Amino acid sequence: MKNILCMILLTVGSLRASAQNESTVWVFGSNALNGDFNSDFQSGQMQIDSVSRNMNLYMTNSSMCDENGRILFYTNGIYIANALNDTIQNGAEINPGSFSNGWGNRGLPLPQAVVTINDPGNPNNYYLFHLVVDSNTNTSAKKLRFSKVDMTLASGLGAVTVKNQIVFYDSLIPANLVAVKHANGRDWWIVSHQNHSNLFHTILVSPSGIQGPFDQRIGKIMNWWGTAKFSPDGTKYASYDNTNGLQLIEFDRCSGSFYSDRYYAFQNDTFAATGVSFSPDSKLLYVSRNPVLVQVNTDSISLEDGMDTVAVWDGFFSNQIRTGFGCSELGIDNKIYITPLGGTSVFHVVEMPDIPGSGCIVTQHAILTPGAVYTPPSFSNFSLGPLIGSVCDSIINIVDEINQPLFTLYPNPTTGISKIHSSSRSFQEAEIYIYNTIGQLIYSDIIQSGTFEYFIDFRNYVSGIYSMQIVHDGKVNILSLVKL
Repeated sequence: MKNILCMILLTVGSLRASAQNESTVWVFGSNALNGDFNSDFQSGQMQIDSVSRNMNLYMTNSSMCDENGRILFYTNGIYIANALNDTIQNGAEINPGSFSNGWGNRGLPLPQAVVTINDPGNPNNYYLFHLVVDSNTNTSAKKLRFSKVDMTLASGLGAVTVKNQIVFYDSLIPANLVAVKHANGRDWWIVSHQNHSNLFHTILVSPSGIQGPFDQRIGKIMNWWGTAKFSPDGTKYASYDNTNGLQLIEFDRCSGSFYSDRYYAFQNDTFAATGVSFSPDSKLLYVSRNPVLVQVNTDSISLEDGMDTVAVWDGFFSNQIRTGFGCSELGIDNKIYITPLGGTSVFHVVEMPDIPGSGCIVTQHAILTPGAVYTPPSFSNFSLGPLIGSVCDSIINIVDEINQPLFTLYPNPTTGISKIHSSSRSFQEAEIYIYNTIGQLIYSDIIQSGTFEYFIDFRNYVSGIYSMQIVHDGKVNILSLVKL
């Protein structure tokens, strides 16, 4: 019976891995430069569709599609919009503060300042992890926040049920926020980097909630931001900017730890450069250095030995701006799409990125767009499955854990008193925090060890969506409650 169950679950995992529909639609929009549009991969190749939207997207760009490749929501780091291009319910003012206020009409100027993943414990919920600097004079983010979207609400258009909750405080690089699947194929690792340091912060997202951060010092001291990517197979992490150079580090999806780092400083690296992307087979890395595109064979002993310049800017201008090589993203058609810096209206395309050298075929300004393009959305590999044969590919245990959460809340929605029920007395003393729709703490208490039921009176609270955090044994459980 156990073998049959394993085969069924592995088959389901294989079907899920056959497509990455969560990243089917890429959203772009800058009303100041004539034209909003989507890049849609439903047909198997990029199709450009003009749309009308209110949101401007600058360098912060994150979106999510459903299992059929239909857009659910997207964000520019200022607010979250739904599939109808309106502000999603309770989706205004993420990342509140003076810096966001100053960029409110354009979108945040920070690449990879938001990363969006599915909730491992609920197929209808999604996490957005996000950060921002506090002011124009501060080059560090002071905290990592998260928000959650529940797509069962607002007649299927979704609503933000948790907003601007703080995961941890630190002085962080205000970009380079990335995610990769745990080796069990279900949970997620979220990685951020301390500024002016070589310290990585990693958190784990599972059906039990958020755990961490887990800290590790490795690699070069980083004091600026560019972009970072995990390889499609999740075994390598790369980051590049023109101040700190190129860094490549191996990653263990089981433990969430880094090892075996390599580094290369390009000579005369004065170009504004923010692009790194891996080939679909995870062996080749493409580094954008503005006038040139460099391919790196990651199997080489040293990064320098594995480097090959595969394209040089051909002198083309768009919107009176040079179309050098900037931010990049691997599409679900296994091509790499590169956006020049500065708001041009073109994509460069690496047609066959698995091929070493000039055989990869770089087509410059291959796709013309109706509006300005700044940075593509930064996606994680949603189709990455369990690492079969590893010590943590515990697929059967995964099903059991999802079906038996430690804390449940009912009735929900409620008009008065709700009850938190614990499925086990094994937890240590737990802390409970309740936040209103604008992120203000309105209630806190201690749940003693051994408590099966805990009652909360909501009769004096106004109608709305409330976020509840239960902190226990180094874990954070997130619950949402609707007060009618």
